[in-house]
This record gives sequence, structure tokens and C-alpha cells, in this order.
Amino acid sequence: MEKELKTNAVKLSPEEQYQIRNSIVRLSKKGKTNDEIAEILDVSERHKEEIEVFYLPPYAPEYNPDELVNSDLKRSVGGNTSPQSKEVLEHNVRSHLRSLQLDPSKISSFFNAPYTNYAA
Repeated sequence: MEKELKTNAVKLSPEEQYQIRNSIVRLSKKGKTNDEIAEILDVSERHKEEIEVFYLPPYAPEYNPDELVNSDLKRSVGGNTSPQSKEVLEHNVRSHLRSLQLDPSKISSFFNAPYTNYAA
């Protein structure tokens, strides 16, 4: 028997979405004051029905999908012979990232890894 999903989520206006997104981004940057952190926690509490907050350790690259992208890039570009110039290196990086853009399954895999699936 399938469970019916129920939600109390309220549709947010673009301005509210922007405010929440910016608040979370600001919180993620180092050197926050207690007032700034309190503001973020206040925003997340007011919108707890619309967003899900994940509290991560201060340093946890294994939980960050960006780190998987970086690792993939390093394996791909670094696995080849050393580039002969900065331009060649830049070309190799851009080429790999372009090919990654065209591979949605690869992008999804970064979010479905064991430690990053919370972000999917």
C-alpha cells in the first residue's frame, strides 16, 4: 500500500525564496557574527514547513557534492599527461566541464552518492 504524502508547505513568493536562499548562503560563509547566525536560524524557523535544514560538521567535504565534481575533474584532467601550458590546462578543464554539462546521469550521481544523497 502506497503512503500518501501530505504537506503543509506554503508556496513562497520569489522574494521569499530569494531571502531564504541568501540567508543560507550567508550562513555558509565563515566569520559569521552571532546576530547573523540568529537571523538565519530565525528565517529557517519561520519557514520550516517549506525548507529542510541539514546541520553538517564544520569540515565535511564528503558531504559536499561540489567535492565530487572537483574529484572527477582532477581524475579526468590530471590523469592525462601534464599540460605543456596554462592554455592547454584551461582547455582540458573547460572541455571536461562541458562534457559533464551534457551528462545528466553523471551530475545526478554526485547527489546520489552515499554521503550526498541528503542533497538530492
